[in-house]
Amino acid sequence: MARRTFERIDANLALRTGNRADVTAVMRGEWINDALLKCANEYEHPETEGRGDEPLGIAVDVLTPTVITDLWWPVALKNLTQGRMMRPDDRDRMENVLTKPSSPPSRFYWWGNKFYFDSLSSAAQDIRVWYRRLPAEWSTGESVLAKVYDIILELYAAENAYNFLREFDKAELAAREAKAYAADMHLPTAQARLNDYKNALVPGRR
Repeated sequence: MARRTFERIDANLALRTGNRADVTAVMRGEWINDALLKCANEYEHPETEGRGDEPLGIAVDVLTPTVITDLWWPVALKNLTQGRMMRPDDRDRMENVLTKPSSPPSRFYWWGNKFYFDSLSSAAQDIRVWYRRLPAEWSTGESVLAKVYDIILELYAAENAYNFLREFDKAELAAREAKAYAADMHLPTAQARLNDYKNALVPGRR
């Protein structure tokens, strides 16, 4: 069976909204891309998992990714130079010092799209980052996610459209249908990630 492409979801969305003249292709594209981001965030997708290496200079405690250009949020870090995993830690605890020591960093937190470390790097380090990719804008063809999520993308897009058009009953029905499908297919939901070394990371938490 052929996959639901962007064009097909767009056509189906036009039908679902009654081919209204005030619903433009640009609006439908926004609803579809919002659906893609929601689906990418809610479920585990190998297609959105990334890994890359970033250089850390000498005598600095901040790393702004430059090699990795599609980083949505980090999952884990490793100091390749030292050969050990790095522990996520609390921002206030790490910054509540007068002067950071000069040593290989071993702890970090993620803030403002930058990594902050517990020490001033005593030598150049290579930092490996495992991360969730931010899906690129979708405008044609198949989505970056697996085929099993195609119907969820269409239902999420329909939910977005109905909410915008204030047809809340239809929006709720589309959301319920998406959840029922996900449950029936046993799709893996994203694990809760805490900014704690015992649990890992959560986006947006210090």
